[in-house]
Amino acid sequence: MPARDRLHNAARNALVRDGWTITHDPLRLTSGRRSLYVDLGAERLLAAEKGSLRIAVEVKTFSGPSDVDALEQAMGQHVLYRALLAGQDPGRLLFLAVPDDVWNTLFQEPIGETALAHALDRVILLRPRRRKDHPVDTPAEWRDLIEGILTEETRVPVSYGEVALYTVFDRAQDHYLLMAVGWDGHKRVHAPLLHVDILDGKIWIQHDGTERGVARDLEAAGIPKDHIVLAFQHINRRRYGDYAAA
Repeated sequence: MPARDRLHNAARNALVRDGWTITHDPLRLTSGRRSLYVDLGAERLLAAEKGSLRIAVEVKTFSGPSDVDALEQAMGQHVLYRALLAGQDPGRLLFLAVPDDVWNTLFQEPIGETALAHALDRVILLRPRRRKDHPVDTPAEWRDLIEGILTEETRVPVSYGEVALYTVFDRAQDHYLLMAVGWDGHKRVHAPLLHVDILDGKIWIQHDGTERGVARDLEAAGIPKDHIVLAFQHINRRRYGDYAAA
């Protein structure tokens, strides 16, 4: 089964709070010898004479190197899952769950509006926990959060060559890496895409090769800017930015 999205539990909890019963985690679909998994299946009772309403929910953080690549992947999955559900569970409605900041940015652009009009017609908005609601103040929480973010990045397909993404976590020394390894034609690929450390009570982003930026995900999860160091920038630039200089 695929790794869970870092907002998986947030989506599950939101459904439960709204009166849904989680029936599948994940929901398995089959096609011949292959199995595919939608993140969640749930149902809610309607009036006695009307039975129940069943839904399937795929959770997407859109935290990969490119929002557009993540959108393409989400649309492809959505079309495939909807086709399989039509044959295996025709009464179940398919939803896409996304963070509210993605909804307010990507999905308000023409490309996002097109996706909503032609494929992603049912969307659940998730509000990731933020500092004012649930502070994320301890290194233990930071470790879980960083590992979740980097693990989610491995789900984004690489658009060139035969390259795999995998994580390297060293909790003892607080080093966290997302590596790209493989071949692009005759060129060897072996490089960090993301490198994050926890040093002196702050989160140091040593390298960030993503389009979205991991600092944005850390902030959305409740990490204040003065606890985040953009270490890939020179100290003279960091002194005049919004994030911690050191």
